[in-house]
Amino acid sequence: TDMELLANRIERLRAEERKAKQKVLETKIRGQEIISLQKRNQQAQAAKEMQKRQEAEQRARETNEQQLKRAEHRAALKKTFESMHISKREEVKMERRIKNENAEMLRQAREYDLERARQ
Repeated sequence: TDMELLANRIERLRAEERKAKQKVLETKIRGQEIISLQKRNQQAQAAKEMQKRQEAEQRARETNEQQLKRAEHRAALKKTFESMHISKREEVKMERRIKNENAEMLRQAREYDLERARQ
């Protein structure tokens, strides 16, 4: 009976050892799952940050393009107004010249008429 008790005791110890090994294995597997989950979360976070960075860069590019377009538009408007101003000045010069020429022709015509009237 001592042998039976000893055999039972050994069997219980072996069963406890199997349970302990099973617990260690489960803990190891759970640890690996946690590490895997952490890696997945880190990758997801990195992907999210990359997407945010790309979106910010895209917004910056669009803002720069809009500013450039506005600057080009302002430059084109300025050029147009300058061109119109130059044209207007040329027109005014031309009108003055024509007016002066007409006045000179009128003066010459009057002078001619006066000269003829004297004769």
